Amino acid sequence: APRPVFRWGRDELAELLPGEPPATAEDFASLLGRLHAAEMRPAVRALEACGNDGSAFLPCLRDALAAVCPDSVPELFAAILRWANGALDGAVPGSVVPWQAGCAGEPPERVTYTAAQCRGVLANALLLNVLDPSCDLKDPQNQGGLNFARMLAGASDVPTSKVACLLQYFETARRLEGTDDDHRQVVVERRVADGNLYDFREMITETCTACEMDRVILHIAGMELPADADAFVNFANANFGFGRFTRGCTQEEIMQVCCPEFNIGMLHAGRMSDREVVVVRRVRRFSAYRGYQSTFRFIGPWQSQPEVQDILAMDAAMSAHFTEEMVLRDIQKAYLAFKGCTCVSTGRWGCGAFGGTPAHKFAQQLVAASLAGCQVRFSTFGSPEGCDTVLEAVQSLHPDVRQLFYAIMVAGECRKTEFVERFVAALHVSTQQ
Repeated sequence: APRPVFRWGRDELAELLPGEPPATAEDFASLLGRLHAAEMRPAVRALEACGNDGSAFLPCLRDALAAVCPDSVPELFAAILRWANGALDGAVPGSVVPWQAGCAGEPPERVTYTAAQCRGVLANALLLNVLDPSCDLKDPQNQGGLNFARMLAGASDVPTSKVACLLQYFETARRLEGTDDDHRQVVVERRVADGNLYDFREMITETCTACEMDRVILHIAGMELPADADAFVNFANANFGFGRFTRGCTQEEIMQVCCPEFNIGMLHAGRMSDREVVVVRRVRRFSAYRGYQSTFRFIGPWQSQPEVQDILAMDAAMSAHFTEEMVLRDIQKAYLAFKGCTCVSTGRWGCGAFGGTPAHKFAQQLVAASLAGCQVRFSTFGSPEGCDTVLEAVQSLHPDVRQLFYAIMVAGECRKTEFVERFVAALHVSTQQ
């Protein structure tokens, strides 16, 4: 059944808003305190104790506004209130039917919003007026959706920079309002695999397509920088968009605030099954940053290329990485996401907290890219850890997809520290058969 998107309708929200738009950080913090106290169905228990005066929100808001638009605060808040009211007046659907994990068919697998509609939803989210329609389709610890309260109440550098990214989104939106960008279509698309993993394995082992490694480039720069990439891999949590906003700064959480339109997908998607991914197409990047985790800092508006990309939300295995089941699972995830892309910007997907080995995950993505027929720009994040050796071997031996997959599986029958050496040896064997 359809589920409501907004906590309050226009008239209900109007009763909570001041007569005049907020003109300062103090005014807006006070308004947020009032709205937070009035939440009838909190999407997330964001604060254990927050005074109704909004004082918990003030430090973060004040510093973020100073970084983004110190001279246009009243104009920014007036625009945010106008966009929020426009969405509540019917510019945005007031209810949605979330996707059931892994079940293809109904509701539609593709949902489209204009950039202007995204702006209306996110303006309401800043006013704590968006519910979590897919709440029960997520893990309990990932429930919350488009509720920014916990992040707004963080007084340290990281949450302040995350809020600055969101405010930069709204500030740039003021400049873009009234242009053709209002009509840019942001498409949230769920892709579910046909058949089972054994069917997918059969497809791989029957594919004689050559792996065109001249279409793959390793680099040490950030994943945002390849100007020719039309798609960007989100190192996703299984719960789409992590399911909620926190004060953290993983790769996914950074992408959430630099490309806020991506988060519209949280209205529809909960936890992804092992055979599905979610692609959010034609998302604009609004903010630039430096650092990662505790060193993350907002540094201004995004002024480079590409401005608009598809974001590929594909979660990787968390354990048993070298088993055939998990290798097939992750290659299938990457293949589903890569299909239809011209050039994918990716990196050490499935590593770090996920526990994968960089060279192993790189080789898996090479199989997926070869099946999908796309180019790859792979960021090593400054340390190749065997990815360069894997690429050199594939470039010199010219395997097809079957042979590359065979080498991955044979090399996986060892300790992870031996993967690269075993992979090169197995690739030599597979290409000579």
